[in-house]
Amino acid sequence: MRPPRLAASALACLATLWSGCVTTRVSRSSSPDIAEIERLEDLRPQDLGRLGTLAGSADPAVRARAMVALGRIQDPAAIPIIQQGLSDHDASVRDRAAFAAGLMGMSWVPVPDASREALAATVVAVDAANQKDGARRSFIDAMARLGGAAGGVGLVNIVKSAGADDERLQRAILGLALVARREGKMADAPLQAVLARWKESPKRPRLRYALAYALAASKSPAVRAPALECLQQAQKPGELLEDEREAAALCVRALIESGTEADVPAVQAMLDHQDYRVAVEATRALVRFAQRAKDNPARAAAAVAALGDLSRKVDLLAKGRSAEGGQPLLQLAKLELPAEAQGLVAALRKQIQAQLLTAQAPKGSVDLDLARIDCRLAAAQDRFRGAVSEVLTCGHQSPPEVWRLSLALGQIDHLPAAAVPGASPLASYLSHASPTVRTAALTAVGATKDATAKDAVLALLGDPDPLVAGAACGTAAALGDARAVPGILKVAEKVPSYPDLAETVASALVDLKAPQAKDLLVGWLSQPHAHLRDAARQFLQKMNEPIPPAAPRPLAADSPYSPAPDGATLRFATAKGAFTVKLDTEENPRTSGNLWALAKKGSFDGLTFHRVEPNFVVQGGDPRGDGDGGPGYSIRCEVSDRRYVRGTIGMALSGKDTGGSQFFFTTSEQPHLEGRYTAFGEVTDGDGVVDELMEGDAITAVTAKP
Repeated sequence: MRPPRLAASALACLATLWSGCVTTRVSRSSSPDIAEIERLEDLRPQDLGRLGTLAGSADPAVRARAMVALGRIQDPAAIPIIQQGLSDHDASVRDRAAFAAGLMGMSWVPVPDASREALAATVVAVDAANQKDGARRSFIDAMARLGGAAGGVGLVNIVKSAGADDERLQRAILGLALVARREGKMADAPLQAVLARWKESPKRPRLRYALAYALAASKSPAVRAPALECLQQAQKPGELLEDEREAAALCVRALIESGTEADVPAVQAMLDHQDYRVAVEATRALVRFAQRAKDNPARAAAAVAALGDLSRKVDLLAKGRSAEGGQPLLQLAKLELPAEAQGLVAALRKQIQAQLLTAQAPKGSVDLDLARIDCRLAAAQDRFRGAVSEVLTCGHQSPPEVWRLSLALGQIDHLPAAAVPGASPLASYLSHASPTVRTAALTAVGATKDATAKDAVLALLGDPDPLVAGAACGTAAALGDARAVPGILKVAEKVPSYPDLAETVASALVDLKAPQAKDLLVGWLSQPHAHLRDAARQFLQKMNEPIPPAAPRPLAADSPYSPAPDGATLRFATAKGAFTVKLDTEENPRTSGNLWALAKKGSFDGLTFHRVEPNFVVQGGDPRGDGDGGPGYSIRCEVSDRRYVRGTIGMALSGKDTGGSQFFFTTSEQPHLEGRYTAFGEVTDGDGVVDELMEGDAITAVTAKP
C-alpha cells in the first residue's frame, strides 16, 4: 500500500487539515493584488516595500498570498513582516506566515541566529495561543526549520504532551529528527522525549515511521534496542504497509551508528527483506560496520562476509528484477568500500560476468542492468588500484565509454594523492572528446594533486564547454597554480549566464588569494540572480571581509513560463514500463508549466535517468547526461507544503532559483527535502516502474497531456 494521495480539490483546503495543502491558491488568481504578488515573487525584488503594503491588505487572501511570496523570496528583511503576519486575526494568514517563517529557516541566504531565534519564539507562542486552529502543521514545520532553543523546546513539548494518535505528535517527532540531521546528532532532551513514545508505536504505522526516522537521525547508541526490536517486527508474516516498510529501512539505518558487531546477523537477515529499500539500508549498514572495524581485521571480515549474501541479488537481477536485485548491488558499488571487500567485489563481478554470458546467448544482446552493475563494481576495483583499468572492458563494453570512464574517474577522485601511481595517466583524459570525461578527469586530477597535469588544466580554462572551464578553475586552485588567475577571471565573466559556476569560480579565486576576488564578489551582490548573491556572501565571509550594502540591483528577468492546463500529466515511457505523473498546476504553476512545455517539445525523449540513489531518488532530465546540464535558463523555486513521499517529483537544484530541466522522483519519504526543493507533482500509476529504474535507463518518450 501507499500513503493516501490528495485529490486535486484538497489542494485548496485550509491548512487546518493535515494533508499538506496550503491556504491560498498561488496561481491564476482573478484578484489584481494577488496577480501582482505573483509577479513580484518571480521578479525577486530588492525592495520589499510593495509586498509589505500588500501584506497589510484588508483582504485576508491577499495577506496570506503575500506571506507565501515573502517566504519564497527568503530575504531576511521580510522577517518583521512575517512576524506581523503571525499575529494576524485570520487563521489562514497566520498559517501562511508560519509557512513563510519555516522557509526563512531553510533559507539559502544565512539568517542571523538572533533573528532565527526571535522568529522561532514567535512561532511557538502563536501556536500555543491558537490551539483551536487544528493540526497547524505549518507551525510545527517552522519550529523544526528554524531550530534553536525556542524551536527545540516547542517541539519537545509537543512530543511530550500530544496524544499517541495526534498527527501533531508525528510531525513534531519528524521535526526533532530534522533538527538532529542539521546539527549532526540529537540532543539528550529530544532523544529522551522520542524514546519515551516508542512503546506506543507498534500498532500505529505512521507513528512508528516518525519514530524510526528520529532513531536514524539521532546518531546515538541509546537507540540500538528499539532499532533491533523494530527489525524483529519488520519480519512478521504478511504484507507490510508503506509506513511499516519505510520504518524498517530506517531502523536498519539507525544501526549504522548505534549497532555493534553483535548486530551483524540481524542486519544480514534484512538483506532478504521483502522490500528492496530495507536490503539497501542493510547493505549500507554492513559496509559501515566493516569501515568502523578498520583496526580489527577479523570484525571487518565478518561484516564483509555477511555481504556475501548479495550474490543472491545477482540472480534476481539476471531475472529482470531490477529493484530487488539491482538496487542493493548498486548501493554496494557506490559506497567507499574497505580493502577487505576486494575479494567480495571480485566474486560478484565473476558471477555477473557468467550471467552476462548466459543472458547473451539466447538474446544476442547484453543485459544492460547486469553490464552497468559490472561496470560499477569495476570502478570500485579501479579505486582500490588507483588507476583506470577494469572499466575499460567491463560489461562487455556495452555501456557507453563516456559513462564507464566517468565512473572510474569519479572513484579515483576519492583517493589520497599517495595512492596514485607516480606516472599517473589521469592527465591523458583531459583531452578526451567528451566534456563529461574531461570534467571527471579534472576532478580526479585536483583530488589527487597530479602536478604533472598543470599545463593541461591551464589550457582547459578556455574550453568551449563552460562547465569544463568551471571544473578547470577548481582543479587549478587545488593544484595551487596561481598562473590560472587570469583564465579564471575570464571564466567569471560567464557566471551571470551560468550561475551554477559561481561557487567553483569564487572558491578558486579565494583559494589562490587572487587580489581581484573581493571586487568580483562585491559586484555579484548586485546581480539579479539569488545564487550569485549567496555565493558572494559566503566567500566574502570566508575571506573575513565585511559584506557591504549591495548597490541597487535589477529585477530578475521574467522566468520562462508557459502555464500547463488544469489536470496536466506527463506519461513517461521506458523499456521497463510506463508511469504517469500528475503535475500540481495550482501551487507550482511555473515549475510544472516549465516541465510540461519541455515535454511538449520532446526535450526529454531519448535522455537517461543519469542518477539513481537507492532508497532516495531517481534523477533525469539532463541533456548532457552527467548531472551538470540544463535547458539554458533557470527558473525560480516555488516551494509549497507538498510532502516528499514515495513517487513525488521534485526540481533538482544546485542553489536557490537554479531549477531548469532536471527533475527527480523520491522512492521513499524524504522530509528533509521539504521547504527547500520544489515538489510539484506525484506519480499516480506505475510507481513500481520507478523502483525498477537503474542508472542509464533511457526515457523513450515523455507525453504531455492535454
